Amino acid sequence: QNVSAWLGFSPPRGSQVHAALHKHFPGSIAGQVVLKRVISALRPYGLNPDNAFYGQSICPDEINNEKGDLGNMMQDYWGECFPLGGIGGAPYVGASGFKSFSRHVPENGHVLV
Repeated sequence: QNVSAWLGFSPPRGSQVHAALHKHFPGSIAGQVVLKRVISALRPYGLNPDNAFYGQSICPDEINNEKGDLGNMMQDYWGECFPLGGIGGAPYVGASGFKSFSRHVPENGHVLV
């Protein structure tokens, strides 16, 4: 938590914002950290932007889709993004939506949701 604050990813330790964040969202981490962990976790399986297609399933509220937010960072890293989100962020595009999504996956590629 101190490193994230030092890097400017989270509020300074001891601030009211930091206290509220960790009270209401214990264990939360910055979006930049989530992105790096996703990349690191998928690397052993060979997933990379050249062979994977990213389907994003987060709540479509505008607050979740601002520049610098996790969804935006994931899209910047993985490239093209297929929106799958519905209320609460559950993938909700129906059979035709998933069929359309699958048409974008690279030949012998991977799906990342």
